[in-house]
Amino acid sequence: HIAAGYGHSCMIKTSGRAFCWGNNRWAQLGNDKEGGDFPTPQRVVGPTLYSDISNGFRHTCALGRGGRAHCWGSNEFGQLGLGNRLSKGTPQRVSIARRLTRVTAGFFHTCALRNDGVPLCWGDGGAGQLGNGSLGSKTAPTRVELLFDAQDINAGGYHTCALKENKFLACW
Repeated sequence: HIAAGYGHSCMIKTSGRAFCWGNNRWAQLGNDKEGGDFPTPQRVVGPTLYSDISNGFRHTCALGRGGRAHCWGSNEFGQLGLGNRLSKGTPQRVSIARRLTRVTAGFFHTCALRNDGVPLCWGDGGAGQLGNGSLGSKTAPTRVELLFDAQDINAGGYHTCALKENKFLACW
């Protein structure tokens, strides 16, 4: 798997280890350093093995092989899903009770898909990209309203779309 963000890129090797490179001004590379540019892949700190990865503008999130989301980097809108606005230079586990099948990072927000088809979003909601009927930010995962049958989800800059079981798209 490979992902490209605003100024950084990441990949997951077949071993499950994650590596990131590029701009690290907001610690979005996950190498426990803040600042600087890294032109070569830096190993993401920690023992977790990943199956999917997604880069936002200033943060990165990855899906652990056990179905748990981990995020790191800038957290000014709560896009790391930790219940606060403290930035982190190493992967932090997002507290979600159910197993996840997908995690996706937008500009300043993040969304995930639970294994029961329910999408969750957190971070900046100023354009309605969290899908919870509010234009406010959320620092912890919040259920997307009126959507319970998603098969896939993808966060854009200031919007999010989900593919429903009936193959229709829902976007907000």
